[in-house]
Amino acid sequence: IRVSGNGMLRLHDSVIKHNGREGISLRNSGLEATDTRVEVSGLLDRTDPRSGLIGTGGRGQRIELSNCTITENLLHGVQLDEWAGEVLISASHISANQRNGFLGNSLERAVFKDALISRNIGNGVVCNDSPIEIFQTVFEDNVGTGLVVTGGSGGSIEMSTFIGGSGITLDDVRDISIRGTVLRNGTFGVRSISSMPQLIGNHFDNNLTGLTVSGLKIPSEITDNSFIGNRIAISNQTNLQVSARKNYWGTTDSTVIKTMFEGDVDWQSFLLGIPQATDVEEFKEDSQSVHSKLQFKSPNPFNSNKHDLTVCFVWWIITNRYCTLYGVFVGTNSKTSRRASSNMT
Repeated sequence: IRVSGNGMLRLHDSVIKHNGREGISLRNSGLEATDTRVEVSGLLDRTDPRSGLIGTGGRGQRIELSNCTITENLLHGVQLDEWAGEVLISASHISANQRNGFLGNSLERAVFKDALISRNIGNGVVCNDSPIEIFQTVFEDNVGTGLVVTGGSGGSIEMSTFIGGSGITLDDVRDISIRGTVLRNGTFGVRSISSMPQLIGNHFDNNLTGLTVSGLKIPSEITDNSFIGNRIAISNQTNLQVSARKNYWGTTDSTVIKTMFEGDVDWQSFLLGIPQATDVEEFKEDSQSVHSKLQFKSPNPFNSNKHDLTVCFVWWIITNRYCTLYGVFVGTNSKTSRRASSNMT
């Protein structure tokens, strides 16, 4: 599909596959796609691979993907390095593309919510000089880095998960906040190059290096994080001192903690346990706080209805708790609730 001009292409419940060139090419046009699949683009000439979705121009326009799949394209999944508009990606899966899952440059804004970025041969998402917002998105087993943010980009990464490969690379990023995010089983969790991120309430688990800092600038804040099972918790490759007070290092033995760092890192004073501030909201019940997270929705294997979804709610608790589930059904004029039936877990 190739669209030119100032209009809007709307796709619903569509499949665009086995394309000679790009699956969708936008030349200054916008796109609203729901329940749409774009796969295996670029078959015409394998020496000239193409992307699933490509956009050029687009200033003042919007690309919105909801519940879409962009997969197995011979170049990038979504290529927007010459697109100047806004991009909103929600509840969508970008996977197994031969280069990057998503490539953006000088975008008006890029938003990822409840998305899954996995198994791309290059990086999962690359954004240069673009405001970026990432919420409840999973980056899993990309061959390159899960998320690469460069240039004048800024924004926030919240309640997301990075598993395998490498987590997040920030290169010359002035203002970005990373909160309530899990970075696990990677070569590194976060690599900060001449950048000043705020790292608050994150979990760095079982990485070769939890946080690597290099270049001329260092993170502005590193607090309330947990570093557990990393070979090196923080590697400081600059001539500056990195302040990392009030974090949990997986132990309270200071003789063990001080062996977890490379370079000049101020790690005292430290927390005695995993921070318990919740990602959803902070409240107290019987003087105990909780840490909770609503994860990416997925098909329910026990129900063949394609609209039926499983939503995983993770709840780290420090004492025993009871949890009651309710099914909420919303009609045109009414809203009712009932206790979950026995086939729910």
